[in-house]
Amino acid sequence: MYASITNYQWKSALTEDERGQIEREVINVLAGSPEFKAYYAVKVSDTETAAVVVFESQAASEQARARVTAAQQRIVGTKIVGQPRRVTGEVVMHK
Repeated sequence: MYASITNYQWKSALTEDERGQIEREVINVLAGSPEFKAYYAVKVSDTETAAVVVFESQAASEQARARVTAAQQRIVGTKIVGQPRRVTGEVVMHK
C-alpha cells in the first residue's frame, strides 16, 4: 500500500459549505478511484488539517490526485497558506 499525508495551513477555518464541497468533489472522487483504500482528515486546529490518503499503489495514488487537484484548488485554493506540506511512501506497518 502507498500513503500520502498532506498538511494544510488555512488562513481561516473551513466553512461547512467548503467542507461539503471537498467531500463531494474531492473525497468522493478519491474514494471512487481504482485501488482506493482509505481517507482520513485530521483537524489539528481551526486553521490546520492533515489529510491521509491510502491507495494500493503509488501509480493509483498519483492518478487519483491528478483527477482532484483542480477541484481542490477551486474550492480552497485561496485559503491555503503557502504550499501544503506532503510526504508520501510505502505503508510498511498497519493493522
